[in-house]
Amino acid sequence: MELKEALSIYEAEKSWIWGTEFAQIYEPDSQKPPKKITVEDVSKKRSMDLRLLYGVAYGHSWFGKWGYKFCRGSFGVAEYNYNKAIEILSSLELDQIIQDFSNTDQCRDIKQIIRHCRNMSETQLVTIKDLLRFMLTVKFKFVL
Repeated sequence: MELKEALSIYEAEKSWIWGTEFAQIYEPDSQKPPKKITVEDVSKKRSMDLRLLYGVAYGHSWFGKWGYKFCRGSFGVAEYNYNKAIEILSSLELDQIIQDFSNTDQCRDIKQIIRHCRNMSETQLVTIKDLLRFMLTVKFKFVL
C-alpha cells in the first residue's frame, strides 16, 4: 500500500493508527518520500506528553527514531523556538534544579527521585536530559 493511498484511507475513515504502524507504512529512507506528513502526536507517559519527554531526553520526538522531525515545531511554537527550548531544558543541571526548588514543598520529593535514579544508574546523571533518558529506559516504581 502506498503512503498516499494509506493517508487517503485514513482521511476517509477518520481513524487513528499507532505510530509504529505509521512508521511501517512509510520509511523515511524510501526512494519516494513525501515532502510533508502531518501527524498528531498524542502519546503520553502517564500524564506527561511523550513528545516533550523524548524531546528533552533525546533531542527529538519519539517518532524521531524513524527519521521524522517537526517542520513547524510543537505545542504551537515555531520550530526554532521549540528546538531552542528543548536545548535549554536538556542542559539543566540536576544539582541546580534541587537548589532552585530548595524552598518549595516539592524539594524533598525531587531530591529523593534524583537520588534514587542516581543510585540505580550505571552512568553519572548530571542533567535533566540524563535523568529523563534513564527514566524512560528503566522500569521501576518510586516509593515516596
